[in-house]
Amino acid sequence: MKIEIDQAPRASDWDEVLRQSGQGDYRQCYEYGEAVKRRGGGMLPVRFLAWSDRPLGVLQGIRRNRPFSQIVMGGSSGGGPSLIRLPKPEATAVASALVSRVNEYARKNLISRARVHRFEAAGLLDVLTGPHGYRVTRKAEIFLVDLPREASHAWGQMDPPKRRNVRQASEKGVRVRASADKADLSVFHDMFVRFAQDRGFQPFSFRHVEALWDSFRPRDMIRVFIAESGNCPVASALVLNHLDTAFCPYTCYTPEAKDYRANDLLHWKVIEWGVSMGLSRYNMGEVFLDPSSAQHGVYRWKKGFGGHTEPMAILDRRFLTFAEPVEALLRRLRSRGGSLEIHA
Repeated sequence: MKIEIDQAPRASDWDEVLRQSGQGDYRQCYEYGEAVKRRGGGMLPVRFLAWSDRPLGVLQGIRRNRPFSQIVMGGSSGGGPSLIRLPKPEATAVASALVSRVNEYARKNLISRARVHRFEAAGLLDVLTGPHGYRVTRKAEIFLVDLPREASHAWGQMDPPKRRNVRQASEKGVRVRASADKADLSVFHDMFVRFAQDRGFQPFSFRHVEALWDSFRPRDMIRVFIAESGNCPVASALVLNHLDTAFCPYTCYTPEAKDYRANDLLHWKVIEWGVSMGLSRYNMGEVFLDPSSAQHGVYRWKKGFGGHTEPMAILDRRFLTFAEPVEALLRRLRSRGGSLEIHA
């Protein structure tokens, strides 16, 4: 089988590969690359499509348009390469061809490092860690809630305390709406800015979420969920859907949300909506299982929704070892002049 790589693929060919792969991954979808382009700020999508007599596999990354940057492929939603259903030997050959082209691209464009995220259950890690020179630098656990066909079954799989919190939120008058109105994007972002400031981290720009909205909304792949007490928003989440999966890359809440149990109701409504859309799972992002971790409480909170974790490998390959001190200097200079936003 002769495999060729197209770096300017058609959206229809890209979509067909992902459709046949059978599992959602918004960071690998064509719309995500378009959002990166819309956002600007020196960020570029990099796309590789493998084909023979038909499209066979895709791999998408993002990078800054300058030397010594890194190319990042995937994140907590998953990562490439994404392939149509193939026998193992053919799948290995296609994945190898894609990774080889990424490495070639990295060397040609003075990329300092390439990073790939991949669910361990998706396999083909040996392709990356073998002759292509990647190594696992970190393991992550991603929290997933399986979505049954009936909302009553989703309700039943939650822990009793979580169901009680959801009922209490409703009894206290909290209401959740799933909005496809772009005006509500500002409601979410304003809350997220305050949320970030209260916790001491730099919020992403409105341009970032607007680019996601403008790219995903025409295909009905994005919504803002807003929990309100009266007319006052108290919690919010940006939710993306791709193929069989809903994703919550960003969520936030006000100090009042805890008393109202608004977060529990908010994410229950996301689950309920996912069931109504015929989706198979809800990806709630990375969690930390170690009880000594400062983030362990988030895992305990998510666990109440009745989900489970799946291990993800984060793999790196360094191309320009001399660039490490240059990168460190650039990071220091950028930190003095403002934040560096990289949402991979």
